[in-house]
Amino acid sequence: MIIISTFYPDLSGTQFPDEIDTINKVSEPGIDEIPLLVEYSKKYEAGDMEGADAILTKNPQLRNMLISAALLNQLRDALIASERYYKNDIHEYLSKTTRQIVFSQETPDKQLQDDIWMNITSDSDSILKIIMKRCVNPDTKEYETIYAQTIPEMITGLSEYIKGTKVNNALNADKLNNKAEADLSVASAETAGNANKLNNKAEAELSVKYATTAGSARASNITMSSSGTTLNITYS
Repeated sequence: MIIISTFYPDLSGTQFPDEIDTINKVSEPGIDEIPLLVEYSKKYEAGDMEGADAILTKNPQLRNMLISAALLNQLRDALIASERYYKNDIHEYLSKTTRQIVFSQETPDKQLQDDIWMNITSDSDSILKIIMKRCVNPDTKEYETIYAQTIPEMITGLSEYIKGTKVNNALNADKLNNKAEADLSVASAETAGNANKLNNKAEAELSVKYATTAGSARASNITMSSSGTTLNITYS
């Protein structure tokens, strides 16, 4: 049983937008279903509606293989409900809440309150000016100016902005460069200090090794002899 939508009670084949409709997929008949469908068609053509319905009741899978008025009416009602919902609810909501910005030399039509109208005018010196206006009263097409600036002023402002951006970027680059040089100097100093420590350590180890080697050489040439109570030690 289909629950009728409370939004659109005249569309009995759909529940939208209260609920999402469940529409069964249509399928192709298989070898087993073809004879049943042929029998159904014969009874239908003969006017034996009771016999035709009996076949569908006994074989409910056949209902998804027939294009019936019930199926088409369900699709119709669901489609109309979707169209109404968009046109009467979503579209109306968007038209009342979404701000419109129109660029035109003529006063725009169908603007709502707070919509924006932009156009270009020129003063007595033929200097172009961009005007931005807000719609105050849509019925009387009353607008108030919220922004006005000449093209040269806009270009100057844009140039100053770009120039300021370039200066800031250059300053930031200098800061990064100075920091990199400072980090490099510290790293070089640390590297040099470590190199000196390693050099001093190497020289100290070399001196000790040399002294040990020399001592060993001298010790290997020591000659000892005795004569009575006298000990003679000679080395070369």
